[in-house]
Amino acid sequence: MHRLQLLLRGLQLLAQRPDLTLELLCDLVGESVTRASMLTLREDIADLTERLSESEATAAALPHRSKYLLLVIDFLRDYLELHRELVDRVERELAEDDQRAAS
Repeated sequence: MHRLQLLLRGLQLLAQRPDLTLELLCDLVGESVTRASMLTLREDIADLTERLSESEATAAALPHRSKYLLLVIDFLRDYLELHRELVDRVERELAEDDQRAAS
């Protein structure tokens, strides 16, 4: 397999397995850089949450489709919440590891 194919396959795997992405980041750049990088996702999550609220308002204007749109919007809210929880956990646990390493 060519290097480009291997890289593309690796990127596909990382997209499917965020835990591997986190592990790879930690291995490559260290925990403090990984933690700082993950914390920037809060802004993206907040932006996407706001857009879902806008989509919810739009769904109300489409009564023939609102039921289906709201199902998807609820799913996406739950999905964003999982990402928010991951960011919270990374912030908490990698900070603890940084504090232990400093002692």
